Amino acid sequence: MTTILHLRWIIVDLLNPFAPCFYGVTTWMKAQTLLVGAILTPGKRVVTEALRVMGLSESEQFAQYPQVLNRAVWSPLELAQVPLKLLVKIFVPSEIPLVFAIDPTIERR
Repeated sequence: MTTILHLRWIIVDLLNPFAPCFYGVTTWMKAQTLLVGAILTPGKRVVTEALRVMGLSESEQFAQYPQVLNRAVWSPLELAQVPLKLLVKIFVPSEIPLVFAIDPTIERR
């Protein structure tokens, strides 16, 4: 049984753009649980602590949560693109072209 979070609409609105990056409803639900747990966790933010804060330390599915990070199908590249696209959408008017300057010295490293 997967824990269902009942989040306020403002949190849901912030997290929804990330949902397509996680393939599968259960993976997305577990990712939300881990994210909220990581936000609420003081100190080291590891999966165990995030689940403990969320009240899932005794859950039968405890071992399935770390699999969200190492076995589940999700795209870190897509996940990184979401905040970039949101920032561009917020701060750059659509009629202005974006110009990127790339440092050629990075290529040598």
